[in-house]
Amino acid sequence: DIDFCPNDPDVTVTVPAVFDSYVWTGGSGSGNNENYTAAYQEVNSVTTETVTFVGMTSEGCEVSQSFDVTFQPRVMAVAANEAIEICLGDSVPLEVTSGFNYEWEDPSGTLSTTISANPVATPSETTTYTVLVTGACPDDIVPIDILVIVNDLPTVDAGEDREVLPDAEFTLEATGGVSYSWDNTDVILEGASTSTPTIAITEATTFTVTVVDNNGCVGTDEISISVNMDPGSIVKTITMFTPNQDGFNDELEFEGLEQFERINLTVFSRWGNVVYEKRGYQRDADRWDGTRNGDPLPADTYYYILEFDGFEIKSSLTLLRD
Repeated sequence: DIDFCPNDPDVTVTVPAVFDSYVWTGGSGSGNNENYTAAYQEVNSVTTETVTFVGMTSEGCEVSQSFDVTFQPRVMAVAANEAIEICLGDSVPLEVTSGFNYEWEDPSGTLSTTISANPVATPSETTTYTVLVTGACPDDIVPIDILVIVNDLPTVDAGEDREVLPDAEFTLEATGGVSYSWDNTDVILEGASTSTPTIAITEATTFTVTVVDNNGCVGTDEISISVNMDPGSIVKTITMFTPNQDGFNDELEFEGLEQFERINLTVFSRWGNVVYEKRGYQRDADRWDGTRNGDPLPADTYYYILEFDGFEIKSSLTLLRD
């Protein structure tokens, strides 16, 4: 019998040259008198054909003999996915089919096994895994590459910890993704599934936001909001102002003032003249930039009264231009 593997050379079967006629039947090879040549045939599964030789002499003597020729199929291994995207920290099964034996290259040691058709990969960076798939014949080997793309987790920022007034509405602001989900929904007035929910609390609360980015990767961050029973201490007093167009401290901005609704600012010269006045200060984009009617005021000491929701700050303000 003959057992063919892919790429095996042809095999010739020879019978004694003692017959007057030679008949070969049942095979895909070619018979020529006492010689029969079998060649590998492409098959999808193990296939066996039976070849029969009948030899006859002129005296009428007949001899018959049969043998089997078996063809092993080529390994047709394929990967379920040649490229896979995951998020950092996740695992993914690598799926290869239609082989007999599997040998994976794993230089980073991030596969669960190197001899399975379906190892689990946990790479920390984008990695190409190569597997050598062997068929029924040991020399029938197919290499397959699978690329695992590792996407970073989103950089989530829920904002800096803040103080708020009890029961005062305050807007949180998160960044880092395309969808957002906040906890503590019982104190979120609206927008629990947005980047900017509105809250109102009576006691210190830590909010955690879960963010999903364009790659489907998930990250979290938290912000602690404390409750200040002294509203006047939330707004920071400013005593120096440098509107010199250097991109820093060029406009008068009061930290914490955004938490209040009714805000008035009045700025005086040292002689008591009003040089700037605005109702609803810091409720829009307009800020005092050290000018009066568009003209720059000289470096000097000024005074201001900042009123917000029934509270008041009075302070001197040194204006510098150098």
